[in-house]
Amino acid sequence: MTRLRQASQTNDMSTKMAILDQAA
Repeated sequence: MTRLRQASQTNDMSTKMAILDQAA
């Protein structure tokens, strides 16, 4: 359960960084 949550958080961060990268 914790492992899934960590993977979700990592994926969310990657998505946010990608969005910021496109906006830059």
